[in-house]
Amino acid sequence: MFSGNGTIVGAAISSDPVVTFFASVDAPTSATLFGYIFADDPDNTLHPVSGSLTLDPDGRVLTIAPDAPPFMIGACSFDTYIGTLTGIVGSGPALRLTAVPRAVRRSAG
Repeated sequence: MFSGNGTIVGAAISSDPVVTFFASVDAPTSATLFGYIFADDPDNTLHPVSGSLTLDPDGRVLTIAPDAPPFMIGACSFDTYIGTLTGIVGSGPALRLTAVPRAVRRSAG
């Protein structure tokens, strides 16, 4: 899921657990990552991360690219997420789009 208000965007990935990345908007198709949370964390701890969140020029492909793998999914380090945006779930200031993963690049665990 992708959500934004024009200043901050969030992109949730349906991993186990679900992780949501947050970024500051730089331009209509790019943002700078600053943190992430895990859905199963009762304290909603914001973990710092640097990197980029981008949409391709036609607005259909979302890429989340941390500068360094911030955590593990299974036995592999999270490296890059690439998802195809498939439709709008809501509208207004908190726009939400659904995404289907195209690829998750993982470093060897």
